[in-house]
Amino acid sequence: MDRETKDAYAWVLQCTIDATGIIPKVFITDADPGMDLAIRLKYSSTFPIHCIWHIGQNLPLRLKSKLGGLFDQFKKDFYECRNSLKQEIFEHRWANLLINYPNAANYLEKFLYPSKCSLARAFSVMIFTIDIQTTSRCESVNATFKNLLQNSNNTLVDIFFTIEERLEEE
Repeated sequence: MDRETKDAYAWVLQCTIDATGIIPKVFITDADPGMDLAIRLKYSSTFPIHCIWHIGQNLPLRLKSKLGGLFDQFKKDFYECRNSLKQEIFEHRWANLLINYPNAANYLEKFLYPSKCSLARAFSVMIFTIDIQTTSRCESVNATFKNLLQNSNNTLVDIFFTIEERLEEE
């Protein structure tokens, strides 16, 4: 997709509904705000989960320079908070993150806390997810397709057979 906007995502989700007639119970994303809005619009009964791998990739980008030598301990405390199984414990640990890491507070409050139901296990523990918390399987398939399409020596037949082999492996 060349435009990652709410409208573009909503169009894709609507096409999926039109093609399959299925609205998923759970949808795991990379926490893109446009996708979050599109899910609420088109899949209103779907429970969105933010991929913990993507969140983990953003933490050092957003906070390592702000926290310096405290970053490793912050990361440990963040995951302990995120993995809490009870909402009260999550909220208590979240408050401690804000107190113990004031330089991270802006990012935590503005970007992560508003989506706490999608990122914290305490809010999804009663949702049937088979404990899947990442988009890694999809990312792996995307990487395969991207490599195929970027190689100008591949014919359409080569691409078809490689995709077919990949699907059979699944």
